[in-house]
Amino acid sequence: MPDTCAFSNKKKCLTITSNAGNIQNMKLKEYLEINGISQDEFGEKIGKSQQSVSDYCNDIAPSRDVALKIVAVTKGKVTLEDLWDVKLAGSIPK
Repeated sequence: MPDTCAFSNKKKCLTITSNAGNIQNMKLKEYLEINGISQDEFGEKIGKSQQSVSDYCNDIAPSRDVALKIVAVTKGKVTLEDLWDVKLAGSIPK
C-alpha cells in the first residue's frame, strides 16, 4: 500500500493499514452487540458519553481522534472505513 495521504491537503500523514482478508470489518453497533458491550461502557473506554456512542452507532461520523480510539479499542475490528463509510487510500492527516 503506498504511503500517500487520502486527503488533498499537505499536512503530515499517519499511515494506516488495511485489514482486508484478515478480520471481518464491522460497524460499531454490530461490534458492541456481538461483544455484549453497552454504549455507556464503550463510551467510558473512549472517553465519550453514551449519547456520542449512540451517534457513532447510527452512522454519525466521529472526529479523527475519536475514530482512532475506536479502532484501537476494538483492535481493528471496527475500521476507519467502517466509521466514516469511505474507502481510504492508506493514510490520514495527523
